[in-house]
Amino acid sequence: MSYIKRDAKEFKNILAAVGYRRKTVWIEASESVTTYGLNWSGGSISHYTAITLDGKPVGDMSKYNMMAPWQNPGEGAKLPIPQGVVVVKHGFFCGKASHATIYIHPADMPALLAA
Repeated sequence: MSYIKRDAKEFKNILAAVGYRRKTVWIEASESVTTYGLNWSGGSISHYTAITLDGKPVGDMSKYNMMAPWQNPGEGAKLPIPQGVVVVKHGFFCGKASHATIYIHPADMPALLAA
């Protein structure tokens, strides 16, 4: 797992779909993402949203946010990342907005970073 730290302004069209307002973002090339932290716990929660490279939301995991963690089928789910789509993970850590991570299929990485 290796992350690249970038300026969030470079990905304005993608991050606008999730309302992200911080200055930096992490990028990771991966063919899948494992979801975790979908429930509020100690002031922390993670939100996952699938977005096309041109900034159109495809879907999210919000329907799993209100389920009990021990009955939550979304917790620990391994989701494939298709080409042309990124998964943005954002949320809160200890009550403060956390940095976003953009998970992208390795084949799309050059196109995302060149944009």
